[in-house]
Amino acid sequence: MSLVCDGTSNYLINGTFPLSGPPFSYGVWAKPSQVSAFSPMFTFSAGSGTTDFWQLFQATTTALASHRARDTSDALATAAALTQDVWQLIGANEVLSTSRFTYLDGTAGTENTTDRTPDAVDGTRLGASAGTAATTATFVGKLGYPFAYNFALSDAQWLQLAGGLPPNALSLTGEEALVVYQPCVAAKNESGSVLTMSDQGTPVFDAADNPPIILVPVKIGLYRRGRAA
Repeated sequence: MSLVCDGTSNYLINGTFPLSGPPFSYGVWAKPSQVSAFSPMFTFSAGSGTTDFWQLFQATTTALASHRARDTSDALATAAALTQDVWQLIGANEVLSTSRFTYLDGTAGTENTTDRTPDAVDGTRLGASAGTAATTATFVGKLGYPFAYNFALSDAQWLQLAGGLPPNALSLTGEEALVVYQPCVAAKNESGSVLTMSDQGTPVFDAADNPPIILVPVKIGLYRRGRAA
């Protein structure tokens, strides 16, 4: 199942920011139905304001997969162009306030090193832009399996996710954690979700159109006469 975004103010929202700032990684599977206009996908923003946020989005006209850190003005990192009507994994590493990358299907774009530190970020939006702009700037297409980690993923880990590994199946160590996860397999906030999301407007889900996630099998031992087969 996927979240259907129709360019209106119907999206998912949570009134918290589950991170303390860089380093972190976040991403979402996206299937844009148009590639000729600005389309925000996944945003961490500050209240109703539109000056401080981190955001994954599709750039205007060029359709470049993009990530920006904004505190009054943008620091922009881009990757390759998105393809219309195809599921693709877009994500970003915010490594430092002076280091960020955008990834498309596991491949990184050029590093952006402009110093930006968004302030008072306290909200999470899936399918919409920051603050009051969310009522008019929303994604057009379908989104699924949004995630965020409290550390910067390696290139190898991005390739694993782009290959269909569920975000909750990625091997983590120490204090590394998955802090946002919305499978959207049957509905929002189902079993396995990490961050509870609420409806803004009347979001619609498509039960038949899913990102290419590969379900990880659980090994079950077969027993015969008291011994594992």
